[in-house]
Amino acid sequence: MIVRKAEGRKRAWLIGLAVAVVAIAGLIFMPSTSSGGTALAGPGDTDSDGVPDAIDNCVFDPNPGQEDTDGAGLGDACDPDDDGDG
Repeated sequence: MIVRKAEGRKRAWLIGLAVAVVAIAGLIFMPSTSSGGTALAGPGDTDSDGVPDAIDNCVFDPNPGQEDTDGAGLGDACDPDDDGDG
């Protein structure tokens, strides 16, 4: 019983830590539009569209809006079949 409580507390602590890391990363890498409406590139932003590569659905082609018309997970800017019609 004591072992299970310790495991549960450890798991809760790790989940809390993960949530905090994600929240901090979101603040650090949040796209900014403070330069006249154009998103600023941040660390790890290969295409300079203001969206970090880790969450960018089209890493090599700028697409700050992250449009994905067909919902395939690949941004319209680099999806040869962006409407999903085959």
